[in-house]
Amino acid sequence: MVKFKFEKHLITKKKFRDAMTKVANQAMILTATSTTSPTTSDDYRGVTLSSVTSLTINPKPMLQFNLQIPSFTSQAIHRNNVFAIHLMKPNLESVQLARLFSKGAVKVPITKVVEPFIESNPELRKEVKESGLQKFFKKISERNIGSGPTKISNRDDFIAANVNDSKPTTTMLTQSHQIVPFKPFKLLKDNQYTKYPIGITSLPLLNVCDLVFICTGTFNFKVGDHEIWVGEVQDILNGDKDLKKIEIVEDDKKITGGLVYCDREFKKVGSKI
Repeated sequence: MVKFKFEKHLITKKKFRDAMTKVANQAMILTATSTTSPTTSDDYRGVTLSSVTSLTINPKPMLQFNLQIPSFTSQAIHRNNVFAIHLMKPNLESVQLARLFSKGAVKVPITKVVEPFIESNPELRKEVKESGLQKFFKKISERNIGSGPTKISNRDDFIAANVNDSKPTTTMLTQSHQIVPFKPFKLLKDNQYTKYPIGITSLPLLNVCDLVFICTGTFNFKVGDHEIWVGEVQDILNGDKDLKKIEIVEDDKKITGGLVYCDREFKKVGSKI
């Protein structure tokens, strides 16, 4: 019997990363909404995935994928439990969207986060002007502001109570910056996506796709710095027919294979072997 000797230096992160670049994967885009209220483009989230695969068809059709965490898109799915996964067309517009949605969260200086609120509050504006922003936050830590559910005892509570729509966590807040979600839909034109109604809120669907799978989250669990999700497919829409409202003729029903990512480049499916 052959005995394998596994040593740490034989499989490294770099070797693994380089090896996985040789594997062709679908580049698909997941979209979600971060609120249960009526939405604007500010509320929409999205991410490019290369890990989507079918899981089962019985007893119900399901997909699976993974997300690196912490993630604002993950937070949106946890909050609404509804998301859309797009099989993109193999064209330049899809490549541009895949690159756009692959951008991560944005680091914003704390001053830019709190200044609009402070400017709208004459009392705070005067105090910050006299002591400076850093000394102001130091004062907050030395005394409590407010009481009851709005009690503020430090800088993070101040930002949570007055600026954010949810309490910041250590992964979303640093000493001098706040991590805020990248909002790709603010950069898109209205005719590039469709709002799919879900109760009083909506789910954004990208029009430049072959198919879009409307899913609800069924299972999720953490593995390392990723989160694995299983989604139950509730509906499947055709990008041209259902979103763009284009009449599909027989010649347009060809299978494209979607947008493929391999060797750090976007590609399309070639000829059969």
